[in-house]
Amino acid sequence: MDVTFMRENGESFTMEVGFFDTFLEVKKKIEKYHNIPISKQLLFFNNQLFKDDEIILQTDLTITSTIHLKLKDHQQVSNAYVSMPNNATAPLQPENAPVTVPVMPTLSKKLSLNVVPMAIRGKGAFLVKEIESCAKVSELKKFLEGSNMYSNVIPEDRCYFFIHKQSVMYEDQSFEWHGVKEDDTIELFDGQVLD
Repeated sequence: MDVTFMRENGESFTMEVGFFDTFLEVKKKIEKYHNIPISKQLLFFNNQLFKDDEIILQTDLTITSTIHLKLKDHQQVSNAYVSMPNNATAPLQPENAPVTVPVMPTLSKKLSLNVVPMAIRGKGAFLVKEIESCAKVSELKKFLEGSNMYSNVIPEDRCYFFIHKQSVMYEDQSFEWHGVKEDDTIELFDGQVLD
């Protein structure tokens, strides 16, 4: 199928890609036909960065889709804040801070999310405020595991996962990739998900 690629400078080009191509193969084609080194390419769709080993067929791309092509030397750090009982907000500590995530700056949004732990722990829902929509789900997990305040909402063996609208959330994907919107609820379940 033919897919449109939009560069940061506003220029675009169309290129044929196969349904079973990985994004590494797509990057090789871009390098070959447009002289952009693979090592500098970042490919985004709906503010989600594609991984080299992802296959086009497993994404939401269609013939009408536009992939944003960004160069690696422009990056932005995402920030997350969690509300405390007294309604104050506290930034994550450096060891728990979100990693640098390349994003399209104009597309990133701040979200407030309701997190509901399992009732057996006797803890009610709490609010996560101002988390970037492009932040990976793993950042929420890192925060919970690094916070003494929330240590009793996760199982002792730290074996748990998140659910959004009855669908498992993958830790290596962003909140936006999962379709999470402002004020949505994220449920925390014990156990692990096997492929």
